[in-house]
Amino acid sequence: MEEATKWKEVKEGKTTLRVPDVEWIYRTQEQSIFYNPAMEINRDLTILSLKTLVQLTERKHSFCDLLAGMGVRSLRIAQEVPEAVDRLVLNDIDEESIKLAKINITELGIEEKIELRNEEANYLLAKEAAEGERFDIVDLDPFGTPMPFIDSVMGAMKKNSYLFVTATDMPPLCGIYPKVAWRKYGSKTLKTPYCHEVAIRTLLYAVAMSAQRKDFAIKTLFSISLDHYVRLLVKLERKRSKANQQTEKVGLHLHCYKCQNRKLIELLGEEEKNCPNCGEKWKKGGPVWIGELNDQEWLEGMEKELEKGLMLGTGKRLKKIVQRLKEETDLPALFYDVSNLADKINVSTRGMEGIIEELKEKGYRASRSHYCGEGLRTDAPVEEINEVLRGEN
Repeated sequence: MEEATKWKEVKEGKTTLRVPDVEWIYRTQEQSIFYNPAMEINRDLTILSLKTLVQLTERKHSFCDLLAGMGVRSLRIAQEVPEAVDRLVLNDIDEESIKLAKINITELGIEEKIELRNEEANYLLAKEAAEGERFDIVDLDPFGTPMPFIDSVMGAMKKNSYLFVTATDMPPLCGIYPKVAWRKYGSKTLKTPYCHEVAIRTLLYAVAMSAQRKDFAIKTLFSISLDHYVRLLVKLERKRSKANQQTEKVGLHLHCYKCQNRKLIELLGEEEKNCPNCGEKWKKGGPVWIGELNDQEWLEGMEKELEKGLMLGTGKRLKKIVQRLKEETDLPALFYDVSNLADKINVSTRGMEGIIEELKEKGYRASRSHYCGEGLRTDAPVEEINEVLRGEN
């Protein structure tokens, strides 16, 4: 671990760390410890969220970095938002990762701020719950699906708590492997141009169902699609009456492959067989979460923290994402990919701002979506969007 050619220093936020040299790892493939610079925005989101949480709650919280790897997230929390936590658990099953985390902890002089654990994640959660040491916040950031851990997480959460979840297994969530999605998430996924939103709704459904089994209701504070993964933060409240009401936020996903119409319906609502726009038979997916994907008050809190000049390497990108989330949050579910619609009707794509303005002139609400560069969120029916794309008045 001490060979100079294998390690280098990096800086994330305000924290300088010793990490594995990625080029050396790719060249030799002999190192199990992995530092992924592309996930800096994921960790920045945690820092930004903890700053926001302190602003809104004015108290400290216990935090478990459940699948910490070499512990970059926890090290940054201890350095950059110590006011947010009164207990910080850094856990990973890999011994070498924990050894490197310990070196960084010593070099940063934060031994008193972090509790190091080298345990299997489900075992740690079960033991903490059995000992009555439940957490205010858990960050579940696995490689692949979070589902092998989600039930154990719910058993280790306090009555009012917060859960970060990341999923990187996008092919099942995006409908490429629907049978895998059914096995892992209990939901049938469809391959659509807006599959990343469906991925978030599928993950939220699975989280909500796990939460309900422990009498928790969930409130989504933010949900974001980033590069090759989705990430969300939910607030948990253990209250049976609210948990029972969550069935109203679970439904089905309907998509028409002929005209690109789409909608969400309640799980126990009246079933529709055919698309009302073109008469084609609906393709049905789900169950999925049909409730809110973001909370405006929370997004405003994030925006305030960013405006204070919070030192984040991806701060500019996050500021743009948060602004887009605020714009699209109160608009209907299931965004449109304008380039996909244009291809379907054989016209050239147009500038997004012009499309949005024309829809607004027609009396519809519309905004860009954070999911993709040509993502459009609107309450206009698909034929009205097509008319705008064709240049028809």
